[in-house]
Amino acid sequence: DYKVTGVQTCALPIYYITLMHHGKNDQGRIDVVNLEQGSVKGEAWFQDLAVGDFEAKSLHVDGTLALDPNVVVEKSMDLSASHYGDFVWKMNSLNSRWPYETFASGFMFEDLEISSPDSSANLNLAFLKNARSSESAFTAYEQILRNRGDLSEADEVYSNMHAKRRSEAWRSASGSTVRELHAAVFSVLDLAQAVFLGYGRFPLPPLLWSLVFVILGSLTFRRTSMEQAKTDETGGISYSRFWYSLELFLPIVDLGQAKRWRPKESNRG
Repeated sequence: DYKVTGVQTCALPIYYITLMHHGKNDQGRIDVVNLEQGSVKGEAWFQDLAVGDFEAKSLHVDGTLALDPNVVVEKSMDLSASHYGDFVWKMNSLNSRWPYETFASGFMFEDLEISSPDSSANLNLAFLKNARSSESAFTAYEQILRNRGDLSEADEVYSNMHAKRRSEAWRSASGSTVRELHAAVFSVLDLAQAVFLGYGRFPLPPLLWSLVFVILGSLTFRRTSMEQAKTDETGGISYSRFWYSLELFLPIVDLGQAKRWRPKESNRG
């Protein structure tokens, strides 16, 4: 029965760190693991531990930093400005919880693997959503997925990064009316990009609202409200309220409806 209150690297680089508890189906307890501004040339492994605060700010690990298995961080995990070859966290069960606070500003990695044998959910994404200031980690994970060819998963990460950005804006604005106003404007503009432009990546939302808009137009421009335009091109072209609405909606498109038909004078409003 003993307790280690802190583990701290020195200024010189070290090659391996291994810290574990050998009790069967049990966890050792450490109040603080401090690896700030350390450099590990090889790997850092932590096993069967309950850690109060995991402080790894500005830590560089060339290989793998692994919390594997049965490691719980209870209070805070600071991964700010750190860089790892791989970040691995194999949780013991669904009962394993995230740290109370996770800081991930400037957190970078070559690969990310957070898993639990009891969960089929994407725990990588759940971890990034739970962390604070984790946009750099979102970007790194998205790029990893794109390099693998997992484009739909990468787009999901990108969308969640924007949602996280909006929540971070509201969190940082708390207590200031001016900052809350800025956060509101930012959130509205960002959501507008999602709905009307799909962030330039998701075609379905723009297609859906565009279709709704065209259908509303077709309901408005009924045949009884229209008359043929007095031009030589009138001919015998039949009227279609759907194609008329679509032509008005689309830019630089001539479907032959808008120049042959127009609303009656009594229905111009």
